[in-house]
Amino acid sequence: MVLTKRQLFPQEIVIPYYFYFDEYEVDKELSSRSAKLGAVYLKLACSPPEFQGEVDNVFLALLFNHADRKDYSTKNVFRKLVEELIFLQNEVVSVDRDGKSPKVQFVIGLAVGLILESR
Repeated sequence: MVLTKRQLFPQEIVIPYYFYFDEYEVDKELSSRSAKLGAVYLKLACSPPEFQGEVDNVFLALLFNHADRKDYSTKNVFRKLVEELIFLQNEVVSVDRDGKSPKVQFVIGLAVGLILESR
């Protein structure tokens, strides 16, 4: 059985978002001591093209020390973020606007990951 978008997401408004995972080094060129960090960013997929590249429209969702993935496991580092993303997708938000309260649901549209060791 094939489900339609309306059957999957019966809310009035569905807002897809992207999340990006990246690892990078801080102060690599400035010091002999550098820190490796991991970060997850969220971005609304449906924002107008002229706003998609603006830093104001990219939201930091998780920041952690690169060593934490080894010391505590990737699963434990990402656990709270995964719980929050599941909550965000399962909960429907009512937005009051002009006397109306449309139902809004957020869904993952794309996930991208870049790993420091693979660069």
